[in-house]
Amino acid sequence: MSNNTDKISGYKRNSINGTFVRILIILFIILMCLTFAAIAMAGMSLGKFSVLDKQYSDLDKKYNNLHNHFEKILNVNSTGLTSESPQLKYYASCKEVKQNKPQAVDGVYKMILSGTVESMDLYCDMNTAGGGWTLVYSHGYTDYENFQSSSNAVTPIPSWANGDFTTNVEVSTVPPLNEMEKGALAFNLWNNIGSEFMVKSTINNWIKCKPGSGSLVSMTTGSVNCEAVHEVVECFGQVNVPNKLAMYKRGPALDLDSPHYYYWDGSTLGNWPTADPCSKNEANQKKGVADPRGAIYIK
Repeated sequence: MSNNTDKISGYKRNSINGTFVRILIILFIILMCLTFAAIAMAGMSLGKFSVLDKQYSDLDKKYNNLHNHFEKILNVNSTGLTSESPQLKYYASCKEVKQNKPQAVDGVYKMILSGTVESMDLYCDMNTAGGGWTLVYSHGYTDYENFQSSSNAVTPIPSWANGDFTTNVEVSTVPPLNEMEKGALAFNLWNNIGSEFMVKSTINNWIKCKPGSGSLVSMTTGSVNCEAVHEVVECFGQVNVPNKLAMYKRGPALDLDSPHYYYWDGSTLGNWPTADPCSKNEANQKKGVADPRGAIYIK
């Protein structure tokens, strides 16, 4: 069913529920007016009034309970359920969303990752390279203007270090809800989503990779099979892609043989991050970008 049909259906349901609540309120007001009119006309004694007052109090409680019930019905969120209802269907990844809803659009979806029990909001790219990509990491740079300075590093970094890398920038375990929002899904959950990964950047070319003997989601050094997805900056007419995942002192890197194509350097105490479409570990990244950043997706 299309998004427009879902919206129309939601509007009709909310309209019917809202009308019903308003009818209840009107009936209750009429009942109150009749009650007080009866009191005034009959000149009831204080004792009889107390009894009636108790009956009114009980009726008021019932009304409030009924009103709250219909308020919940009206408070329908984007999943089509009330804020207190359990979600009927959680997806395990953006790939699963895409498979079940081919017309799904880019945005945030509620998921329960494979092997976990808690739901979380994750951002999906439903268009690039076939769609179905789950955003797990988005970063900026500490000193983009002086790119090859030791003061430059990617920030934040995921919790992929585990003492294996020498880093001093912020470590994030909060997943970003769009590419502009910096953060990272806890690294131990990346493997629950999939094994393919896509790297996007505003200063280097986009690539997607399948694991060979190397794997980004398990931090295993070895070969990867990568393809170009989108050109951001030229490399003298060449189209290069990395062919292996390597581990260095300050973070992981994607290399073409040995020089870096991408290097996620998480330290401002030496070296620098790399975003080189020529894979020469040089400053061939796109210059003068107002919002220099990068992102990693998993599928």
